[in-house]
Parts: sequence; structure tokens; C-alpha cells
Amino acid sequence: MKQGRQWPEPGRVYELVLPNLITSNVFLKGHRMRVQVHASFAPNFSRNLQSGKPEATSAEIRRARIRVHFGGKNASDIVLPIVPPAAGKAPNL
Repeated sequence: MKQGRQWPEPGRVYELVLPNLITSNVFLKGHRMRVQVHASFAPNFSRNLQSGKPEATSAEIRRARIRVHFGGKNASDIVLPIVPPAAGKAPNL
């Protein structure tokens, strides 16, 4: 796969695999989860201005369009890993 900044092709569906994101949570009985989809990963990484230009040298900002597909061969999904607690250790709450 090609690295670096690339413009996506309009109308094409892309699979995003985001390994090792900076996130974790302990879900106890009755907890719920909400998923938010963003065009950037701020503040962990610099803002994505959607202009294709480096954010350090440009102030141009464009609106992003993110599509979530509900069905068919391109149905969107999120796969979250489950990491069991270490044997004999309760989660720190």
C-alpha cells in the first residue's frame, strides 16, 4: 500500500484498518458504548484539514464527507478486540 497523503477516489469504498489506536476501556455489566466517526484523530495526531496541504503551512480547510454504509457488500462495521484481564487480577476501577 502506498504511504503518505493521498486523495481518495470519489465514489470508491475504502477499507480502513487502524491497528493499535490509543484507546481502551473496561466495560462492566450495564455499560453502553457510543461510536463517533471523525475525519481526524485530534488531539492525538495533527488536524486533518481535508485540503491535502500540510497543516503546518496551510490554513485552507475543506469539509469532509464520511459515509457509513448500512448493508450490501460494503456494509460498515467496527471490530473491537477483547483483552481479558490477567488471571487473578481485577480491573482497576
